[in-house]
Order: sequence, then structure tokens, then C-alpha cells
Amino acid sequence: MVFKIYKGNLSENKIIFMATVFIGIGSNIGKRKENIDKALKLISEQIKINKVSTLYKNPPKEGVKGGYFINCVLKGKTEYSPEKLFLSLQNIEKNLGRKNYHKQGEARIIDLDILFYDDKIINKENICIPHPRLHHRDFVLKGLFEIAPLKKHPVLKESIKQLWRILNADNIKDSGNTKYNKPGKKTK
Repeated sequence: MVFKIYKGNLSENKIIFMATVFIGIGSNIGKRKENIDKALKLISEQIKINKVSTLYKNPPKEGVKGGYFINCVLKGKTEYSPEKLFLSLQNIEKNLGRKNYHKQGEARIIDLDILFYDDKIINKENICIPHPRLHHRDFVLKGLFEIAPLKKHPVLKESIKQLWRILNADNIKDSGNTKYNKPGKKTK
């Protein structure tokens, strides 16, 4: 957690807590790169973006319909609570054309997921942090590995680098392939 200090008159000084957040971004409908650029611009109006991973092209997974995804991960700082950040990201998705109640497996013009919020562990009906499936998703771990390989998962107690290695070892074992399993291709 980082502190941001506003200075004014002695009675006006405030200390605001700034949480470090990681957000997964994906799109598999329309002009995918433009969708992600628009999302990044809207997100930057609400949080301070420190890093954005490379954009990666990935096939749809988990039964999602539509074409290939473009995915990335961002690291940023926010004054928002986890709940307020979640609602803010939902509003951005809505503003970019995503349906409020999409069916599981539907293609997505934009998908914004809170992956980590500091080291908080939150399990509520509408919000779960860290993202419950991030360690199974190569398209998420690839971006996290690029920008924060030493970040520890607060539940699993493993670094992103370790989770990346575990996922790749599982993919190799599951596929029967002895070659390194590279999940996504960098886009130009």
C-alpha cells in the first residue's frame, strides 16, 4: 500500500491510501486492439497506470465463443476500494458495449477483471479477489509474468514466476508434449 499526501492548510492535510492493483484486459469482438486502447484510456482516468504488458493474441478458452482474444495485464495504483473499483470497471465495460448480464461463453467486446488488489483476499457474492482462476489461465499469467514475476499470490503463496512454471509443466504433461508450451503470441 502506498500513501498519497495532499498538502494544504494544516487542517486540510490528508493521507490517502493507494492500493496496487492488477487488472486483466481482453477483447475478442470487433477491433480488439482499439477496444483495449479505449479501455486503457478510460481506466487511466480513474487509476494511475504504472505498467501495461505486451498485447498477446490467444485462442478463446473456457468455452468462450468468437474469434481470438487480444489480452494484456496492467499494474496500477488506486484510491478506490475493491468494490468501487469493481463497479468502475463494470461501467467501463458497459460504456464500451458489453452487455450487463452476459451469458457464460459469450464473446466479449471487452473483459476487465481485477486480478489482485494489494494482497487482499475477498470472497463475496459479486467480487472475488484474487481472481479465482488466474493461476489456470496462461493468457493472464503471461502478462503478469512480464510485468510482475515476483508478485506473490496471497492465497497460493507462490510467485507469478512459480505459477507460470507450474502451469506450463501441467500443460506439457496434459498434452503429452515434451516441448515448452508457449501460450500466446505477441502482436505487432
